[in-house]
Amino acid sequence: MVELRAGKRGRFDTLISAARGAGVLLLAVMIGVSAMRASAAMAAPPSEPQIETFVIALSSGRTLQAQVRFPAGFRPARPLPAILVFGGFQNAARVLDEVIELGLGRRAILASFDYPFSHPRRFRFPQSLMLYGEARRMLHDTREGIRVLAEKLSDDPRVEPGVVALGASLGAPLVAMEAPNSRAIREVVLIHGFGEMERTLERQLQKKTGRFLARVVSFIAWRASGLPEPEHEVRRLRADQSVFWVEAERDSFIPREASESLREAIRSSPARLEVLRTAGDHVQPGSVQLMHEIGAAAWKWLDRVRPQRARTQRAGNEKHHDRKSG
Repeated sequence: MVELRAGKRGRFDTLISAARGAGVLLLAVMIGVSAMRASAAMAAPPSEPQIETFVIALSSGRTLQAQVRFPAGFRPARPLPAILVFGGFQNAARVLDEVIELGLGRRAILASFDYPFSHPRRFRFPQSLMLYGEARRMLHDTREGIRVLAEKLSDDPRVEPGVVALGASLGAPLVAMEAPNSRAIREVVLIHGFGEMERTLERQLQKKTGRFLARVVSFIAWRASGLPEPEHEVRRLRADQSVFWVEAERDSFIPREASESLREAIRSSPARLEVLRTAGDHVQPGSVQLMHEIGAAAWKWLDRVRPQRARTQRAGNEKHHDRKSG
């Protein structure tokens, strides 16, 4: 048995603590923190989207401010679909701008919030280790915020029943993890998403460090985050939920095994799954042609599955009513 002396033990504990802090902060950066803030609600010209701010109250007492965009010229004569959107490193306003590039903003209400982490993404050792607790809290607040925002949208009379949750790139695992916990979310769109978070984080770290250090830090980071594996969570997707999965044929950002792992976990759930493979690499800001292709396919899918769900729900309600009447 090897016994550490007091001095060596202290240095060992300090090393583990530093690695844990570094890992979670790097995970926070990877999942998409931003020092930028969404602009406040403002009166929009008639040709521009109408923007409102929804305040999201979390169980901790903290609040998030979500930006909600209604199509230009929106009139609440009849409800519209609402799409909850989370992307990569952009703030809420930037993410919604890119979804409008997908063509999804003309016929739907779009909503998102900034990831709740206000510090710069640049990692500095050892100063940044002091932010470990805040980075970890950001990950958990984001998960809860997705669910609360979906429920708040679902209760709004301007919104059609059944919220759509869209996660692109680094936003996909967060949306995938929380969708099973929300009764409001019925359709889920995951664009170039992934599971196997530790493996994916390791690949990103290898670009800046050696293989051994990347493996150690990614191992500690994921376990210190306190988050469940996305694959475990998506197996709880319900039969009343549908998933549109978009993957790239030659994705240089995501390990193929990580993409396949999350996709097959979704397939094993009761939810309905449809898969689209796009040519080329991982989606990036400015990939206009690819965004239009994905947006058109996503709308086509939504136009098909949402009426089907509504009919199924009406039929179920009628059967329930008949049984009560009998």
